[in-house]
Amino acid sequence: MVSLMVQEAHLPRKLIQAVESLEDDPADDRFIDYLQAKLQRKRGDCTSGKLRKQISIFISLSDWKLIRAEASRLGLANSQLCRAWIIPYLETLRKRRKNNVKTT
Repeated sequence: MVSLMVQEAHLPRKLIQAVESLEDDPADDRFIDYLQAKLQRKRGDCTSGKLRKQISIFISLSDWKLIRAEASRLGLANSQLCRAWIIPYLETLRKRRKNNVKTT
């Protein structure tokens, strides 16, 4: 998985070899997770062409577990499931704003 991740990012071969040579150590795993998150953010910003922001909310642990279970059942990440729930409302807000701009 690591080699696929770094090859997709078109990184220099030396960096790819360094990541692939990491031992099975928790510190190495944290570094790989860090790299992967950084690459995903970069790839996300590049593909959309727009700046993106992250929303953080606090919910009870029991609600988080419900969301996690539903996301798992659907084979999604928590954030993907929440995004799917939020997007329809965002579409409504966009239409409302668009209509308000036309009438003013």
